[in-house]
Amino acid sequence: MIALRRFPREEWEGVLRSYGCEPLEGVGPLNTAEWWRFPWEPHVPFTVPVDEDGYADPWGFQRLLSDMARLAPKGWEPPDL
Repeated sequence: MIALRRFPREEWEGVLRSYGCEPLEGVGPLNTAEWWRFPWEPHVPFTVPVDEDGYADPWGFQRLLSDMARLAPKGWEPPDL
């Protein structure tokens, strides 16, 4: 049997916060995701797909980080983790 890895909140949230991302305030809740915002201006919102326990899919989170690097302004570099 193959065990599916779940990415715990403390791990994925820690990565996003270390990149300068923050939860997006003032928006309604979603059933299967959370609103966050990128660290650069303008603070573009994005969603992090999570399950009811706050776990994220590691492959989906990896795609999110890839998109973040692609959308970042010229010269932006993520911190060394």
